[in-house]
Amino acid sequence: MQRFRDHLTDSGIPERVVDEFIQHNTVLSYPKDAVIFPQGSPSDLLSWVRNGVVATIYSTADGARVLTKLVGPGEIFGHLSIAGTHGHFVHAFEPQAHTNCQIAVVSHERVFRALQTLEPVALIRLLGHVSAAWAQTAQYWAGFLSMDYRRRLQTVFLDLVSRLGVVETHEARLDIDLGHRDLADMIGCSRPMASQLVAAMLRSRKIERRGKYYVLPDGPQRGTSRKV
Repeated sequence: MQRFRDHLTDSGIPERVVDEFIQHNTVLSYPKDAVIFPQGSPSDLLSWVRNGVVATIYSTADGARVLTKLVGPGEIFGHLSIAGTHGHFVHAFEPQAHTNCQIAVVSHERVFRALQTLEPVALIRLLGHVSAAWAQTAQYWAGFLSMDYRRRLQTVFLDLVSRLGVVETHEARLDIDLGHRDLADMIGCSRPMASQLVAAMLRSRKIERRGKYYVLPDGPQRGTSRKV
């Protein structure tokens, strides 16, 4: 919950408004692999993860599947919308439960009412933070698409460990069950290619495998661009 609070307050939203979202929300539970919001369905909720992991999926017209992000506790998801055929906002992506998870949702009506109480200066500051977040995301993807598959995979591991990993003195552990299909969907390659890349990273000890989890022996300190 603190992560959710920090995310909104860092964006310029007053704590009293954040407290209202935390106190007045609906908690929903989903089993692993369940679709939370279908792509193209009405977008009328502010959502964040209470526990578990949510995968943000984009499905193309020809049936291709892109896993754009894994979202963990305290992180917001489902807020990226586009205008639908009738002018209403709809979900641009399809959040799915990557693990059993609980999410919290607040209606857009409550969000709008809360934002209407802000002073114009605060709203302008909030718009600036939103614009900066969009720019950072666009910058991340521009850099990501310029990479070969090997560097993309390294970047994905570093991003996941920095946000969702358990960082210890000399290593960082990613306690998420990630299959080669998931990794392929995240870097835009075939599953066999992802398997080859993972094997190469294991041989070079850039990553280690302990049971079904991955470990970065050097931790996340090598650094990478962070996705927002």
